[in-house]
Amino acid sequence: MAGRIFRGSFELYSWLFMRISGAVIAVLVIIHLIYLHFLIGVEKIDFSVVASRWSSSGWRIFDLVMLLLALAHGGNGVRIVLEDYLRKRVWRIAALTVLGIVWVALIVIGTHVILTFDPSSLQEARVVS
Repeated sequence: MAGRIFRGSFELYSWLFMRISGAVIAVLVIIHLIYLHFLIGVEKIDFSVVASRWSSSGWRIFDLVMLLLALAHGGNGVRIVLEDYLRKRVWRIAALTVLGIVWVALIVIGTHVILTFDPSSLQEARVVS
């Protein structure tokens, strides 16, 4: 019907998100692997490599997007599995609550680390100890 707004269920949007985020994550991970594992080399990755990489806001945004997409994609996948296998409503609600708490904690911690990382303060702490 012309002019009608398409309205789908949450599960439809969840399904669509999983497909799109999976493709985007795959591209981001391939870029990550090529850069760190082939251009720099695994044997050379240490604190200074991460510190110099995160001195650029572009790499921080890249890593933050990759982290947030991976956590959202993974959290949604675990939610789907829990809803498929936990038949009793009370267990499903409990498991989804725990999943939500862990998911939010990981997002907060990961975002905090990426956005507040200051290599100079860690270098000073390394010299003092």
